This record gives sequence, structure tokens and C-alpha cells, in this order.
Amino acid sequence: MKRRNKVVFWGICISIILLTGCWDRVEIEERGFVMGIGIDTGEKEGEMLITYQIALPAAMFGEGEADKKVWNVSTTSPTIIRAKKNIKTRVDKVLNVEHTRVIIISKELAEQGIAAHMDYFLRDVDMRRRTDIIISEGPIKEIFAITPPTARSTSDYLADILLLNEQHVHRISSDVDLLELAKNLRRGSDFILVKAKAGEKDIELTGAAVFRKDTYVGHLSPDEVKATKWLIDDISRGTIILQDVDGLPGHMVFEISEGRSKVTPRIQGERVDFDVQIRIEGDVAEMQHLNFENILTQYFIENLERAIEQLIKRQCHEILKKAQEKFEADFMDFGGLVRQYNARWFKAHEQQWREIFKESELNVSVDANIRRIGLVQ
Repeated sequence: MKRRNKVVFWGICISIILLTGCWDRVEIEERGFVMGIGIDTGEKEGEMLITYQIALPAAMFGEGEADKKVWNVSTTSPTIIRAKKNIKTRVDKVLNVEHTRVIIISKELAEQGIAAHMDYFLRDVDMRRRTDIIISEGPIKEIFAITPPTARSTSDYLADILLLNEQHVHRISSDVDLLELAKNLRRGSDFILVKAKAGEKDIELTGAAVFRKDTYVGHLSPDEVKATKWLIDDISRGTIILQDVDGLPGHMVFEISEGRSKVTPRIQGERVDFDVQIRIEGDVAEMQHLNFENILTQYFIENLERAIEQLIKRQCHEILKKAQEKFEADFMDFGGLVRQYNARWFKAHEQQWREIFKESELNVSVDANIRRIGLVQ
């Protein structure tokens, strides 16, 4: 009898443990899913204008008002956490940031430094580390006010553009997520972030924002972003436009199908230069002037390959000069390459790296190969 009572007792104890409910459970209909967060300067000094873009699931999936798929809620606050608490007093849902796709920071705020504003998101255990970071050319309210017909929210639209096109459109800066930004801020590295600007009905990615440590110092045009990618081994797709090749008037477009680059530091005492090897393959995608007698010859193909190689070399030298002289920022992370190549040397010269970087030069070698002209004689 006593043995039976013990079995019953332990059975009840185990059942209590296994059948205990989640004390902090929140039903899905009680959640407010935050798709994007915007951080802008406020009207008063020391204040920020924080905007949360919250999904309206019913409208997103065919119910409710078709033109209102999201709710943009804004508040001013000196800190991010206080802003979130302010917004909670105005939203009848439990804010959920586990699905947040983008954090947008205005250029004006970025000019003051972003490390302090990112601290809260880096500490928040619910925030996805894959959340993309974007710099806004104008007010963030203008960005969030646009929801193109192809997307369910502004945040989805921006995140999908980056996901689908950064490896195919050579003029779009590589996306930097919250995890990568945290690494850059911890190391005190220079870096670039995607830059966006609101149009009348859509949003344009206008190049890249250059950061020296955590502070915005300038802008790279789409063509300059392309040149930067040659030096950071981020080549996979894209186009190269050439003018008046081999005496043929008009534009000629070379479409990259495969590309690789390798940058190797060359340390000589207190000086560091870099050997750059770039190899690309692709096809002629478009020509404004057709001359079948010339363009199908080996002579023309070789001249076109040399023209591509010279253009890439020039772009590499130009973007390095701009990084050294205008921005004084190593946003290609050549310092990181030197650290990997010779950690002891870099540790001894880390404090002088910016001055050393300003004197660095490139030795660029390019091998371009045209696989198809795209014409049949």
C-alpha cells in the first residue's frame, strides 16, 4: 500500500512539472509585430524621433483597408528604451521585435555617431542579429510613408531589395546587419552602410554611407560602391559600361557572370602596400553600334578585355585615393587584412594605422575574360 502511494505521489509530481503552462505566454493575436524601426533627430537638442512600423496582419493578408498594411507610430525621447515604453502606452498590443527586418538611421543622426543609439538593440535578446541597418538621406518619416504595391511593408521592401540584389547589382552596397555592425563598433573599424532616399512613389538605394569608426563622414555614389567591391572580394554579378571601344562609337555593356579578387598586404618596415589580383568572366550584353566585320574578331575581343582591365584598375586607384584623402577612412578594412596577415606587426602599429594607410599604394592586376559576344554571324 505504501509503495502504491509513493508511485501515485511521484506520478502527480511529474505530471505537475510536465503539464505546467508557460507563465509568460502571449497569444499571437495579442502581439504587435514590429517590421522596422527608424531613428531620427528630434526637434529639441538631445532628443530623438523614434518610429516603429507595426504590421497590421488583417490588411496584409487581404482583410481590412488595403492601403493600410502597417501602422507607423512615432515618439520623441532621449533614449531608445524610453521611446519604446512611450509607444507601449499608445499601442494595444505587446510589441514583438523578433521579426524586425530593418533599422533605419537618419544621416543627420549618424553624423553625431551611432554607437550610443545601437547599444540598446545590441543588448536586446529578442532583436534579430540579421536585422539590416540602413542610412536615410532624408527624414525617416518620408521613407516609412512609402509602401510600394509589390510589398506588404516598407521594411519588407527594403530588406528584400538588399537580399535579392546586393549580389547581382554591383552598384548596391553590401548589406550590413546588426551582428556585423556590432563587430565593427567593437573593433573601432571604419565601414560603409547602405544608403536610401525616398522618392515620390518608391525608395531608391543611392549608394553607401561612409563611417569613420561610428560617425558618418561622407557618401559613395553607386559607381564608387562598385569600385569598392573590387577591393573587398564582393564580386559576383554586375555590369561594366565602356565608351568608344576600339573606335566603335557609343556604349558597350559587359555583364559579369563570375568574379574573384584577392588582396594581399606587402609590409616593408613602416610601410604597407597591397597587391590586388582580380579575375572576372562575362559576356557582352549590349552594344549601341554593330560592326559584324570587327566585333567577331579575336583582335576586337582582346581589345575589349584590355579596356575592361584598364577601367577596373583606374576605379581601384580612384576609390583608394578618395578613402585616403577625402574620408581618411579605411572602409575597405585593409587594416583587418593586415591584422590577419601579421597580427604581431599590426598590434605594434595599430595606433598609427590611419597615417600608414594614407601612404599605402595598390599594385592591381586584372584578368578579364569575355566568354560570349552574344551574336551569330
